[in-house]
Amino acid sequence: MRITTPSASEGPAASPVRSRGSYLVLVAVEPGPNLEPHIRAVVTRARGELHSLNADAGGDPTRRWLHLGRRRVDDVVAALNAGNFAVDAIVALPG
Repeated sequence: MRITTPSASEGPAASPVRSRGSYLVLVAVEPGPNLEPHIRAVVTRARGELHSLNADAGGDPTRRWLHLGRRRVDDVVAALNAGNFAVDAIVALPG
């Protein structure tokens, strides 16, 4: 798992989301009909803040981007890992 922060040279346009102190989390998933409700339930049980859930921009059906708020992000990542989701990357967005 990688934790990264966008560099200053990338500028504000590099981030598709503008939210104070939030994270983008890339999760490897097993595609299925109940995938998104299951991810939302995991985040809710961990008392996290899910701003959005998006498919990978490259069209990879086995990846989802979660835009999470700062609150309890460690708990959400632990719950995703425990729920058989592989967290591949965490990107801290500047706030």
